[in-house]
Amino acid sequence: TSGRTQPIWARTLRQSEGHLRLRKGPPAEADELMLARHPASSFDWWKKKHLQDPSPKAAGWDEFYLDEDADASVMGVRRERLAAIYINSKGDASTGPLDMITFLLSGHIPMFFLPGQVTEAAKRNVMVIGHGSGVTTGAISIYDEVERIDVVEISKAVLDADKLFTHANHQVLSNPKTHIYLDDARTFLRTVPRKYDLIVSQPSNPWIAGIGSLFTIDFFEDCRDRLTDDGIMMVWFHHYEQSNETIQLITRTIHQVFPHVECFLTVESDTIGLASMKPLPVDFQRMEALFDRPEIRGDLARVGVYNLAGLLAYHGVNARHFAAAVGEGPINTDDHQRLEYLGARNMFLGRNADLLEKDAGFDPLPEGGTDWLFDRYTHWRNEQKEPLHVDEMRPTLASVENILTREHRLAIELRQRVQSVTDQGTPSKPSRGLRVPIEQMGFSESFNWSQFVKAAEGPEAALPFLQHAVALEPKNSGASVTLAQAYDQLGRGEECVNTLLKLMEAGTTRTDAKLVLARLAIKAQQIDQARQLLEQLVEYEDNGDALMLLGEIVGQKGNYAQAKEYFRRTILRDWKLRQWQASMNYTQILRMEAEGLPLGDTAGRTKLLKEALSEIRYALYHNPGQNDLLQQEANLQMQLAVLAGTPGPQPQAPAGTPPGQTPVPAGK
Repeated sequence: TSGRTQPIWARTLRQSEGHLRLRKGPPAEADELMLARHPASSFDWWKKKHLQDPSPKAAGWDEFYLDEDADASVMGVRRERLAAIYINSKGDASTGPLDMITFLLSGHIPMFFLPGQVTEAAKRNVMVIGHGSGVTTGAISIYDEVERIDVVEISKAVLDADKLFTHANHQVLSNPKTHIYLDDARTFLRTVPRKYDLIVSQPSNPWIAGIGSLFTIDFFEDCRDRLTDDGIMMVWFHHYEQSNETIQLITRTIHQVFPHVECFLTVESDTIGLASMKPLPVDFQRMEALFDRPEIRGDLARVGVYNLAGLLAYHGVNARHFAAAVGEGPINTDDHQRLEYLGARNMFLGRNADLLEKDAGFDPLPEGGTDWLFDRYTHWRNEQKEPLHVDEMRPTLASVENILTREHRLAIELRQRVQSVTDQGTPSKPSRGLRVPIEQMGFSESFNWSQFVKAAEGPEAALPFLQHAVALEPKNSGASVTLAQAYDQLGRGEECVNTLLKLMEAGTTRTDAKLVLARLAIKAQQIDQARQLLEQLVEYEDNGDALMLLGEIVGQKGNYAQAKEYFRRTILRDWKLRQWQASMNYTQILRMEAEGLPLGDTAGRTKLLKEALSEIRYALYHNPGQNDLLQQEANLQMQLAVLAGTPGPQPQAPAGTPPGQTPVPAGK
């Protein structure tokens, strides 16, 4: 999980005011209603704010899996292509785009650096520690060079949850290359008679009890002893919710055993370390030959890696800089496992390390550029008389900026390189930027290309890619809805509606199509049809957008009680993304109710307006400085002051504005 997208469990720990981490309670000026609703006031309100509703209606999941064994409680969920696994309530893997980039590259990158030519008599043996989603193992399995993959997983429940991920991991557990060992990795390493060309270690977060033992010098020595002379160990670790002290402890311990470590950076703070006893061989000709295999090209395209330059761009730290970054200090050992305690402390502090991200990463070369693998490949391509082409650089830059952010040093370096690439001629092969015909693309490759082409050239250019993706998977709501939205942007309303109707006829269980159709109906002033679609939608799933729109519709018709119920459900279901907008609409309903009371009912009006003010202040507590909330707060203070016969602040907006006509229209 990246530092930008925090999972539910991380939000729970970080934002449970006054309950788990005792960071802070409600503000001193909080009124009675706000105090009663604060997460620190009761476990019931804490759960409403911080815990996901596991019911299908709340989350819209199609498949559930729950099991326990001696080592873990495992929950898995799936909806179309999106699947996730939770181990002991912590999200451990998913097929979301940010997880997939790390999982896939963890399998592909080391395969590009295994040395030499492989014969039938001497194929590769690979060991994978920890199964998770199986995506990394699946990536390795598609290489012809691999003869055997030993998957060592301690939890049977994790292996059983694999059925939710078969669409993403090439059904790797059914592959005859794969051999499953239900065992502790440390025990297996010390007893297995084989040696491996590649050992992949993707443990969970180091603050989890027991995980620190997969980051000790003893563990790395066991792995070294099971590697061939030219073998590679892939070690995953992360910078999020860690300190530089912790990262130095990890890197120092690795470096004590492996003198050569090259690092690739993904998703801003995930690190793929390639550790070896010898410098990694770099054979760009062999790399291109691997990339040009259709199954490998198509697999990497699932995460926006469209050419070899796009893969090498994630190289973030060379071996010399890695060695320099480790510094002096202790190492992590079986007898003194510092990491588990440092890791847990840093998680609670909620800070992120930047040790390897801030480092320059590379050294300059005499011929210009650096020893960044991307630069070395650039020089090699120049020697081959086919320099990097704009057609390979633009999608590469777009992907890296999306994954690492525009401000990341690797993205900045790439933007500088784009200025010097050629636009002459045509790339000669996929590894050099040649785009294969659409009909040869798989679903993910076609859909990902559609997003790049749409951003670069507009929706018209994206249509063929989206149409192909929809033809491959008619039930996939993401592709069909995106195609429908492209039609809508082009003013092709009939094709837009037909695409969505076909999606529903195909049997999708997702609610996206109904939501888009409802928005189109509202746009066409067909309010009753929109309401019917939205009511069907929320019967299946508590969708925040749908609940907001329903609240606006019924509120404008004067059904205040039902409108409040919809807005309240929005606040409880989707507090992070929609709370302040739902609170604005909920408050407008209360103000309108107050204005509907007899002029002499001062007590009734005051009660409703105080509830409205409490709602706004609660929203401001979580969205400090939000201008529309501040305006609403001032309006309510003024109205209450008038009722009390005391001066108040000047109004900022007219009272009685119907829901959906607030300064920032909610749910639009």
